[in-house]
Amino acid sequence: MSTGTDRQANRLNGPRIRLARPPRRGFTLVELLAVIVILGMLIGLIAPSVQAVRKMFLVDQTKAYMHQLSMGIDNYRTETGELPPSNGTFPHPAALNPAQLPSGAAGLVQCLLGYLGSDQDGLAGPGFRLQRAGRKHGPFVPQNMPLAGEPPVFQDAFGNSILYYRFSGTAYIPGDNNTTDAQGPKIPADINTYAKDWQPSDATHPYYREDYILLSPGPDRVWTQVTATTTKTDDIANFSFHLQETIP
Repeated sequence: MSTGTDRQANRLNGPRIRLARPPRRGFTLVELLAVIVILGMLIGLIAPSVQAVRKMFLVDQTKAYMHQLSMGIDNYRTETGELPPSNGTFPHPAALNPAQLPSGAAGLVQCLLGYLGSDQDGLAGPGFRLQRAGRKHGPFVPQNMPLAGEPPVFQDAFGNSILYYRFSGTAYIPGDNNTTDAQGPKIPADINTYAKDWQPSDATHPYYREDYILLSPGPDRVWTQVTATTTKTDDIANFSFHLQETIP
């Protein structure tokens, strides 16, 4: 006579039934191609948005660089009593020969950061500072501002040279920047047309600024010659362009 313990043992030791497992199957070629096509479509939809966001970020970064330069120029004017010149002849220490630089863009670096190739002042940075009334001035902008070329010029976030023009009292001087710098910054075709506001009813079309301007050709690296009929530009400046509105 079997006991409960025996019946329990028989159940434990009896034949085991194994559940059938479905056969393993990989992706077919058609399925893989479908996935690749879907991923390609998604990338095609997302990529333009990513590029647009990146472009906006670099534009904002360039504007931030110009803001820092504007603050440096204003501080320079406060300490020295005048704006940095842009005509190729710049202040220099008595120990050095006058620095003849090819453009206002290159001279601005010298005025705001120091005199390159000299460590006589014992200060960190590119070199000799402006000396007036027995004291050294500057630097007027952060020393990590992007530079390129020889002589160096300030760069925007797109790798363009940032041009600098000082108002002469009646106009901006086209020759204050040129195309012979090492990095070859191009200039607007007519700086005095470019720097005027063509949209107000005032027939004289006043300049946007009558002290100094900072300019970058922007993301496309091509200058837009702004006139009364200009409707669009991606150029970046230390002022806001007033453009002709397009009529639907």
